[in-house]
Amino acid sequence: MLPAGAFLQPTLEQQAALKAKDEEAKKQKKAKAKVEAAKRKRKRAEDAARVEAIALHIVRNRSLASPPPQPIVAEDRSVAKVQAYLASPPYFGRSEIADKERIKELCGDGQRVWDKERKMWGTRLAGYLENLVNSGKWTPFGIEEEWLPRFVAAARERTAQELAHAEAVVNVKWENSNAEIREAQAAAEEGGTAHLNVEQRAAASKAREADELMIDATAEEVNACAQLGFGETAVVASRYWPELGPRSGMSDEGRLLRWVELARSDRRCDFERVPAVLWNPVELQRHLAAVVAQLVAECNARARLAAFAR
Repeated sequence: MLPAGAFLQPTLEQQAALKAKDEEAKKQKKAKAKVEAAKRKRKRAEDAARVEAIALHIVRNRSLASPPPQPIVAEDRSVAKVQAYLASPPYFGRSEIADKERIKELCGDGQRVWDKERKMWGTRLAGYLENLVNSGKWTPFGIEEEWLPRFVAAARERTAQELAHAEAVVNVKWENSNAEIREAQAAAEEGGTAHLNVEQRAAASKAREADELMIDATAEEVNACAQLGFGETAVVASRYWPELGPRSGMSDEGRLLRWVELARSDRRCDFERVPAVLWNPVELQRHLAAVVAQLVAECNARARLAAFAR
């Protein structure tokens, strides 16, 4: 039996053993961290490649439904100028001081940028360029007036690429989140949640609660979604699209229909200061139908891509 307090005075041999054990633990911890870092790096690379593949697929599909672009004369120096401008955001342009507030609004909330040296307002996203040019109050820096029609067309193409990339990023994030929830659910079904870590238990619990709080769709909701053009895959997949809002007390179809109504409401707001559209039922309905058709098409495409990825 060791004398009292002996553990406070380890022998040299014991000290060496403790040091070796501590160093081995640190070595294993470092090796594990290195492996985890490599996994995260590989996953980021895989996600980036997946984003690019989905974005390319979206752009190609949408281009099939659009008229072919007008041929561009390669010798025209405007081509290089326009391409160079669009390849280097943020996009700055000249405007009058008197139009400052309007230009700031057109540059986009959270996207506008001020160049102190050149005294110019700009935007980070190509999606705002067409409205800026069409306002007649802002001219892209370095782009001559006769090039503006070509510039606007090129900006639309750039916008399509930006939107496709953003949609692809959301799609990949959704796929990853859904995969984590499925893994947590599978682990919970195999051996309960006792052996899961905090994040896994939360994911499994969140998935179960969300499903339990949702209700069955009514016949009216099913018919409404079908009439709008939502595919069955999109209805099922939409359950895990967080941007559609709360799920409690709603069906998958009801949640999609709420999203449609929000899109319609947003579109109406766009014409609050355009009486020719706002007070013309036929013209307003045309715009509302267009925004809903686009939303439905994007949801169906997103669901198909996610199903393909699995």
